[in-house]
Parts: sequence; C-alpha cells; structure tokens
Amino acid sequence: MARSSTPSRSQTPPNAGKNAGDWRSDLRTAWENRAFSRPCLSGDFGITAEAAFTAIVNAANRARVGNETAHFCFWVDGVKQVSFINLLPNASDRTVEGWTNRLSDALSGQCYTLLLSEPQMHAEELWRQVRRFLIPVFQETGRPSGWTDSAIFLGRYHRTPFGIHQGPMGVLTLPLIGRKSFRLWDDRTIRRNPDLIGATDYDTARTPSRVLSAGVGGMIYWPSRDWHISEESGGTSMALSIGLWSSHLDAHPLRHFLRLLERVLVAAPKPLRNESLTLGVPVEVDSQLPETWRHYLEILGQHIVDGSLEAEMLAEQARSWSALGFKSVPPPCRRDFRADAPTRIDPLAVLTLSRIDPIRLCIAAGGHAFSITWNERIEPFLRRFQENYAVPVKEARIAADDECKPADLLRVLEQLALFGALQQEGVDK
Repeated sequence: MARSSTPSRSQTPPNAGKNAGDWRSDLRTAWENRAFSRPCLSGDFGITAEAAFTAIVNAANRARVGNETAHFCFWVDGVKQVSFINLLPNASDRTVEGWTNRLSDALSGQCYTLLLSEPQMHAEELWRQVRRFLIPVFQETGRPSGWTDSAIFLGRYHRTPFGIHQGPMGVLTLPLIGRKSFRLWDDRTIRRNPDLIGATDYDTARTPSRVLSAGVGGMIYWPSRDWHISEESGGTSMALSIGLWSSHLDAHPLRHFLRLLERVLVAAPKPLRNESLTLGVPVEVDSQLPETWRHYLEILGQHIVDGSLEAEMLAEQARSWSALGFKSVPPPCRRDFRADAPTRIDPLAVLTLSRIDPIRLCIAAGGHAFSITWNERIEPFLRRFQENYAVPVKEARIAADDECKPADLLRVLEQLALFGALQQEGVDK
C-alpha cells in the first residue's frame, strides 16, 4: 500500500492567514457540493503574481524556440489568434505592468486575454508555491480521483472569450492581480436554455444565476457541474485556476489501466506477419485468434499472473500522489548532496513509499519516482529525515545491518537529492 508523507494538519503553511481554519472548513463542506468565495482573507495563499509572471516569461521564451511544453492561447477582442508570439511577455517587460503597457500600444487599446496551461512547469518557485497551497487543501478534501491541472489567465477583457462553459472538474481560482468575478449557472438552467452555451452576450436577468467575486488574497471555488464565465471590469487581472478532475471519462481508472497496458505490451513487440484469409461471401475467419493476437494475450496474462502489471500501477499511483495529482511536473531540480550536512526531506516533495512487489519498494517525490530492493530499514531511516534535521552518514551507520549497508541507505538520499527533494544546511542548490 502506498504511504505518503503529506504534512499533518497541524503543519498549515504560516502564510495561510488567521482565517485559515475558515477557508479550510468551507472547502471541506463545499467540495463538489456548492460554489463559494472568500472575498478577502487576512493573509494570502502564498502564490505570488511575481512567480506567476516569471512562469509566463519562461514559457514564452520556450515557445519562441519551439519548445512543446509551453501551451499558450491568446485572444484579441474575443477572437482567438493564430500567430501571437510577438505579443507574449519577455524579460524586457520586467513586470506585468510593463507588458500591459506595451500591449496597449501594440493593440491600440483592444481587449486581450492570455492563457497559459500548466504554468508550474515553467518556474520552480511557482511549483513550490502551488504545492504549499494544495497540501492543506487535499488534507481537507482528499486528492482528486482523476488528476490536477492549472492555468493562468492574464489580460484586460470583459468576459471569458470562449463564453459560458463547463469543465469536468471542480475549480479553485486565486486572484493574483486585480479582482475576479464569475457568473455561475446550474446545469438544469443550461439544459433549459442551451443557447447560453458558449455565449459571451447574454441577458443576466433572463435566467437565474449568481456572481462570486474575490480580490487578491481571496478564493473562488465551484464544483464540476456548474457552468460559468468570467465577468471583468476591463482592468488588468491575473488569476491562477487549479482544476480538480474527478468526473471525466479520461479520469476513469480503466483509462489509466489501458495506458499502462499499452506501455507494457509495446515493450514486448512481435513482428507482424500476414495471416492467411480465404476471401468469399461471407469472409470465413478462423475460430482461433491470429498468432500475433494470441502472443499479446499471453503476455498480458503473464503480467497479470506474476503481478508485474499491478506493480506498474502501484508505482504510477505513488508518483501521482507525490505530484499532488499533477500529470505535468517540471524536471527535477537537482541539488548537491553532502553526507555530512544536516538534512531533512522537503515537505513539499510529498515523499511517498509503495511496496510494489515482495522485493521492490517504489520511492516517489515531487512527481518523480525510482525503485530499490526493499529492506525493512529504509522506511524508518527516511522517517528520521522527515521529522527533523539529521546527519545522513551518522543515521546510515545507525540504521545499517548485515543486509543493508550504509552506502545503500545513502544512495537513496542521493537519488532524492537529484529529485530536489532534500533540504541541507549549508548546501547550495
């Protein structure tokens, strides 16, 4: 069974504000039941506009050289643009204000909307901030049965350019600049008024709806069944939206099983050859499967019987848990490792252990995973570094036995350092 090192509820991030208990209570009771907003908290959620803008600039730089990890959409006066690289932020803009001033001149005052998917892929600090926010969220709600994703919306516009819509996920929106307002409709209202789907021009008095608003330091949440559109004042706004998928077909466990199945079977290919077939009306097909089909069916049976398919699934579950459900995580942030430096496991790495078969242990952190030969010394050894700062070489000597040498234990920490999952006093990144 997978075990996660997600911090306990007593470890609420210090910047959650003195109203932290209130928003956590709201989430716990509202999750997939009702929408709510917390207009203004005494503190913020630790996600900054500066880190978000850095992610946008880094992603824009990658897009300019054809890097496929940067996924942007851009609208001008509600029209989706095909070519917009020259409109994306760059380092010379320095700030959101610098970029918006440049665009106001370039677009002659037209409205515009920028959307960046998975911004945590493009700035380490934002990735840390997002995880610091989500850990206490998931302590209240549990991790989504599907996955987690995110997007930044930035611009000057009046309504979401693609109109009233619904996604198969609950959404948490955190305003980072300006004020965000969303109009929401329930599913029954939309079924009775299908012309609202995709609309940006609508009569707010014609159908029942509600508006939720929040400024910087606030939060807006709606469950997956709610239809919505952003209604803006036209001033500059930026917000991070976090999607919590649970009801989509792609989140069904069988979908994930099929992806793993494809990976396992493709790893054992067999050259295809033509099968004899007598053409006639009707075509006569042998009652036995072709040889190539039988080959893969037998391989599948072997993987099920010997437990290797289940081991693959357990390892992927551990990786996903350590990523807080994100399918897209940035590359490991490698750190140097010193065996004589006081060390602890970074709580944001969400260290996760899973015994994937009788002899292998999967260790995952921050969405990255590796497997080692299982030994009963490993888990208590790692737990020492979750609870406090300890000196690795000293702890390894204490924990070692005839079957598990100090060098074996230190190699585990070295791998976690490669994942950026350790904090060491006096060691630079």
